[in-house]
Amino acid sequence: MPNKKLFSGFVKFVRISYGVCRDSIRMYSSRFSRHDFTQIQLMTLLMLKMRMRYREIVDVVSLCLDIMKILKLSKIPHYITLHKFFMRIGSLLLEKLLSKMKTCGFQIVNN
Repeated sequence: MPNKKLFSGFVKFVRISYGVCRDSIRMYSSRFSRHDFTQIQLMTLLMLKMRMRYREIVDVVSLCLDIMKILKLSKIPHYITLHKFFMRIGSLLLEKLLSKMKTCGFQIVNN
């Protein structure tokens, strides 16, 4: 059975980072995008990257349905999808959004 106390921290982080992303970036990079996942969903998951590895993100999301509900995910992205998204957007936007999270009171720790 997963540790609910551990997941509650992730859920709180995801809820706030989703709001920060929703206010800061567009849903899709192009109108021709596949629309499997929004940039907001992927960026929120990438923000979790500051706390864990790509594969661990996928594992946590698959175990915690609350995160899937907050992000409105119908399926869980493959960890390669997250990596490719990060390579496409670069680190500047991620750093900008993480600094907004710090103003919300979250301490961001790199692995």
